[in-house]
Amino acid sequence: MKVVLILIGVCVVGAGCSQPQRWAYEARPGLIFVGGFVLYYDSEAPLSYQTLTANEKPGDVVSIGEVKGNSCQHGLSIPIIFSATDRTSVSGATGDGSYKKALLAIREKHPNLDGLYDVKVDVHQWSILTYKRECTIVVAQGFTHRG
Repeated sequence: MKVVLILIGVCVVGAGCSQPQRWAYEARPGLIFVGGFVLYYDSEAPLSYQTLTANEKPGDVVSIGEVKGNSCQHGLSIPIIFSATDRTSVSGATGDGSYKKALLAIREKHPNLDGLYDVKVDVHQWSILTYKRECTIVVAQGFTHRG
C-alpha cells in the first residue's frame, strides 16, 4: 500500500513540476475540415508567416499605409445517410487559403510594394447547409523604398 501511495505522490509531484514547454510562437495549420468520406481534397492553408514590426522596418522607406488581401478555401459535404444515430456524408474541399495567395493579392493591388510590417491575420468562416468557406485575411502596413 505504501508503494502505491509513493508512486501516486511521485506522479502528482512530477506532473506539477514538469509543465509541458510552451513556445512563445506556435504555428497552427488552418486546413478546412470536411467530414465523412472525403472524395476530393485539394486545398492549401496558412501555417506560419514571420514579418517585421514597426521598429524593425528599414529607415529609408516610405509608408504606403494599410494594405489588405485574402484567400479562401471551399468545402462541400453532402449527406448520403441521415438518421438519428448515424450521419454519413461524402465531401470535398478545394481552394488556396494560404498566406502566399493573400500576399499575391496584396502585390497585385500595390505593385510598388517593397515590404510589409505590423501584419495582422484573421480567419473568417462562413457556412450554410452543406457548404463551408474559410478565408484568410491579411491586413498590414506596407512600405516602398524612396526613389
